[in-house]
Amino acid sequence: MGCSQSTETDVITNDIKASTETALSEQLEKITRVMTSTSSDELSCCGTVQSDDSTPIWERNEGKEITRHSIRYEGPRGKLIECEYFGVHCCTHNICQNGAVIVRRITHRETNVDYAVKIFQKAKLPGEKLRRLLEEIRILCEVDHPNIVRLEEVYESKDEIYLVQELCEGGDLYEWLSNSVERRQDPLLWEQTCADILKQVLSGLTYLHSKGIVHRDLKLENILFDSNDANSKIKIIDFGLSKHFQPGERHEEFVGSLYTMAPEVIWRNYDERCDLWSIGVIAYNLLCGIAPFGGCYGEKDRQLIAKRILHARYTFEPAGVWACVSNEAKQFIRRLLVADASQRPTAKEAKTSPWLLDQTVYKTCLVLPEQLIWDPIIDCNLHENC
Repeated sequence: MGCSQSTETDVITNDIKASTETALSEQLEKITRVMTSTSSDELSCCGTVQSDDSTPIWERNEGKEITRHSIRYEGPRGKLIECEYFGVHCCTHNICQNGAVIVRRITHRETNVDYAVKIFQKAKLPGEKLRRLLEEIRILCEVDHPNIVRLEEVYESKDEIYLVQELCEGGDLYEWLSNSVERRQDPLLWEQTCADILKQVLSGLTYLHSKGIVHRDLKLENILFDSNDANSKIKIIDFGLSKHFQPGERHEEFVGSLYTMAPEVIWRNYDERCDLWSIGVIAYNLLCGIAPFGGCYGEKDRQLIAKRILHARYTFEPAGVWACVSNEAKQFIRRLLVADASQRPTAKEAKTSPWLLDQTVYKTCLVLPEQLIWDPIIDCNLHENC
């Protein structure tokens, strides 16, 4: 678990509305204005809970459901909740701090198990942010899957909310991709590694959608490795923009990170398949090191990026990189990066893609002469879309 390291901006606004292609220019101007003026800190968090119940925490019961859905300022017999929290956990060190949120590594005093705790300062989380934090807590209370970060306990004091979660020490996909120079030297092994990662992400996403939850901000920074081991599990994190949905329900909120945002989100008329577009962007990014539409590494022309997204305009460039990627991997991406969301597979269908299930497909790629093997340095200038 860690703080977001994206240079992209998480956004949520209610002033963008367009229904036809003729409104594209005005829509893009609004997108640029909103994303320039809105900080990710303002939009990364959200809500609080309190009850007349005397139980001071929400906690897992035998590794399954969160069973105690109440939080109080005081524990039993008037004991301050801070005392309850520090009676159970001891803090080792801060991992990071971002605006209203502090992330610390802690150790459970009885079990000696390490966790991460996100501490939210309520004074810095007014209105909509507090409401969204409440929704995030509710969602995390409902889910229990090996590829989704696990919420263990929730505490609330008068000034702060504590979310105790499993500790993920392997960093996020953004860091991993930036530090994978040696691993990329073998194209076949690299493609298999990327497929294994996406299998796990899609497993978690299929579970979320089956529970009626759309993530809405899947990106490299929100996918973590739980350890530094070679067999580390993948964990989906950050449900601050997630939402419950009913089958067939349409959403209008303009939320997410531009470089993985689906075109229908920009148009503000979408369903859970917006998450599948994000998976396609992540797959492309993992396989070649850059984002298909730009925007991953701090590019400033948001209008141009949004226009490419709206038209699903991308190419498999640079040719030297994609020549050693299997046709099945490219087809996997093509099926996801289509502007018409109804033509995309569901998460369950994407999980059964031949590219993810049949390891022999990695051997069908072209063997390149030595001079064409990918220079393993992430360089936005390689791609015309960046």
